[in-house]
Amino acid sequence: MQRLGSILLKELFSPIFTAWMWKVADEKAHL
Repeated sequence: MQRLGSILLKELFSPIFTAWMWKVADEKAHL
């Protein structure tokens, strides 16, 4: 059950984290 939750968490947060990383990289590129 814990492994399933971990996979779910990873699947949910992976696109959010990727989008956030792109946002941060984009902001740094404009500085």
